[in-house]
Amino acid sequence: FLAPCFSFFWHPSGTLLPLRSSSCSMHSPSVRANAVAFSSFVAIAALAAVVSFTTRWHVAEPKVKVLQFHDIHSVRRAFQRSMRSSFPVDVVDATLDIDADLRSVFNWNVKQLFVFVAVEFSSKDQTRSEVVVWDRIITRQEDAHIEVTRGQMNRLFTDDKQDLLGAEVRLRLYYDVMPVAGWLGLLQQESHHSITLPHKYCGGGGKDVECKWDFS
Repeated sequence: FLAPCFSFFWHPSGTLLPLRSSSCSMHSPSVRANAVAFSSFVAIAALAAVVSFTTRWHVAEPKVKVLQFHDIHSVRRAFQRSMRSSFPVDVVDATLDIDADLRSVFNWNVKQLFVFVAVEFSSKDQTRSEVVVWDRIITRQEDAHIEVTRGQMNRLFTDDKQDLLGAEVRLRLYYDVMPVAGWLGLLQQESHHSITLPHKYCGGGGKDVECKWDFS
């Protein structure tokens, strides 16, 4: 280890003596700090890779027991305003029942779950659409058993094509796994129930007729 900084010469007395090179100097503090930082980065990256890779053996068994509309309060036409104009849209006001156990999805590499419910339906031109009507962020495993009864939708269920009258709709539950290290994963659970929305505008009080719908 002396070779880069020392050379040797024979003293006339017959002794081999080291001669320090003038170009050799000790590492500066900045060079040492850079070496420590790079070594730490490599160690953290390797640890993150190991954590992410070991989750391949984790088996998640999410269970969605209930995912359905509890009640349809109204199906009405409203006007949605934009920057320069307003245009008519169909709006559905409804409540949801959800019983979903996602606790098994959590493992040592899950930071949080972003859970949301979307309504799937097809318009008259057979275009498939999805509208997110409910969402929740879950950061603890004990909170991953979602139980909602008559829960109000926290996002508007609207359609600007005005194709919701008589439409067959189905609920889907999605959960986005946000890991500590690794790739994001978006998974879904589909409801076994679908309903046909009323064929006429209803609800909303006043003289409007009571909303009636059909399960299928």
